[in-house]
Amino acid sequence: MAWRAWPSDTTIRALDALTKFGFQGRKAAAAETKAVYLKTRMLMFGLLAAALLFGIGLAVVITRHLIAQLGGEPGTAAAVAKAVAGADLTTAIRLKAGDTHSLMAILAAMQRSLAATVTNVRQGSENVATASAQIA
Repeated sequence: MAWRAWPSDTTIRALDALTKFGFQGRKAAAAETKAVYLKTRMLMFGLLAAALLFGIGLAVVITRHLIAQLGGEPGTAAAVAKAVAGADLTTAIRLKAGDTHSLMAILAAMQRSLAATVTNVRQGSENVATASAQIA
């Protein structure tokens, strides 16, 4: 009679093979997970860098556009507007060549118009004073 392995020996060998297969599968899964993590991390850093560069570029474009609309630095535009509002029509307003549509260009036109109006009112009042003196 030939020796037969006990059923438990066959079961133990099958369980050992299954355990070995499980360990190998987990190692492969761990290696794959680590590779995916590293790729994802690099992708996220790349996207973060791209977003940062895009944000900086957009900020530069918006700032240049706003300064072009103002016709100068915001502080200068505010100071000129305050001077004109305070009836100081002698403030020098420096414009870039060909600038006709910026806030500074419009303030300069308003300043010239107000100065011309004040000059006309003065001349008119002098004419009235002269006429009154001639009548009297």
